[in-house]
Amino acid sequence: MADLSNITALSGLTITSDQTTGTNNRGATFAVSNVTTAQRDLLQNVTPYVVNGATVRIKEGTIIFNISVDKLQMFRNGVWESVTTNISTATGVGLSSSPFSIPSGTRVAVEVAANQVNGFIYNDTTNNQVRGYINTGWMTLFTVATTATGVGLSSSPFSIPSGTRVAVEVAANQVNGFIYNDTTNNQVRGYINTGWMTLFTVATTATGVGLTNGAPFVYPSGPRGNVEVAANQVNGFTYFDVTNNLLRTYKNAWQTITSA
Repeated sequence: MADLSNITALSGLTITSDQTTGTNNRGATFAVSNVTTAQRDLLQNVTPYVVNGATVRIKEGTIIFNISVDKLQMFRNGVWESVTTNISTATGVGLSSSPFSIPSGTRVAVEVAANQVNGFIYNDTTNNQVRGYINTGWMTLFTVATTATGVGLSSSPFSIPSGTRVAVEVAANQVNGFIYNDTTNNQVRGYINTGWMTLFTVATTATGVGLTNGAPFVYPSGPRGNVEVAANQVNGFTYFDVTNNLLRTYKNAWQTITSA
C-alpha cells in the first residue's frame, strides 16, 4: 500500500452500505482515495523502484480519484493515466446510460514509448484526430472534417486516413479491414482477403455528366482471369471485367450484372 502519511485531506478507502444490513451487505460498495493533483503527487512508497528508466515511489496499479480533474486515475508504467472520463451530461443525448470520452492530449506528449501498447487510443488535440497504437505503430483512426456537419449531413463527417500507396501498403498494415485514402491514385484502398485492392476510384470530373451533386466513382477494373480467383469469391465483390467489357459480381457464383 502507498504511504499516505503526507496527505492531510484524504478520504482513504471506504466501505459503504445501508444501515439495516451492515458491511456484510453483498450490495456494499467501496470508494478509492479522493485527492487533488497536488495531493496525488505527494503519494509515495517507502522503497523506490525504477520503471521505464525513471525512479518512482508509487506502487504500480495504485488507483485514486483525482478531484482536481474529476477523473479516476491509475499509476501505470511510471505515469498517472486517466482510466475513463464521464461526459458532463448525465446520459448524453439519446443514450440510456452515461457516455465516456477517450483521453486527450497533444501528439508529441502522448506518442511516447510508455504508451506504445497495441489498442492504446486517444484524442490528438494537435490535429483534431483520433489516433491509436496498432500493429507496432501509431496511426490515425479517423479525422473529423473541417465543416461542421458536411453538406446534407445531420452530424459531423469524418475522413479515413490518407497516405501514399508505397508508404501505407507495407507489412505492418496488412490487416483485413484496413482502409485508407490512397493519395497516389486518388482511390480508397483496403487490405481484404490477404491482399490490397481498390474499393472505389473517384472519377476525374467534378460531378460527372448528368449528375446533380457528388463526384461519381468507378469500380475496380481488371481482366477476368486475374480477378475471378478464390480469394475474391466474396458475396458482393463487384468489378469491371476489361476482358469482355462487363460489370461482374460474385453472389454465390460469378455473375454478369450488365453487358456492353
